[in-house]
Amino acid sequence: MGLPQLLKIILVALQYLSSMNPVSVILFVGAARVKQRGQWAEPNFHLCDRYLPYARGGGYIVSGDLVKYISDNKDLLQIYNSEDVSMGK
Repeated sequence: MGLPQLLKIILVALQYLSSMNPVSVILFVGAARVKQRGQWAEPNFHLCDRYLPYARGGGYIVSGDLVKYISDNKDLLQIYNSEDVSMGK
């Protein structure tokens, strides 16, 4: 499959997903060890020694409803050093 075909498939998928509410197109991974040292250390992550499945990638496509929820609840949500972990699953 060439790049033009792949881009067309992605575009069709995004058009389909954009008709749904909420939209979330995120690759989730898990089982990575929580960083204890360095730039990405998470001293406040006490749930377990590995991250829960988390969003990973160069960007996210999320609905306005999700953005509003995060904004409305920002004082209740934990912020982690890695924004992909903060997005969560």
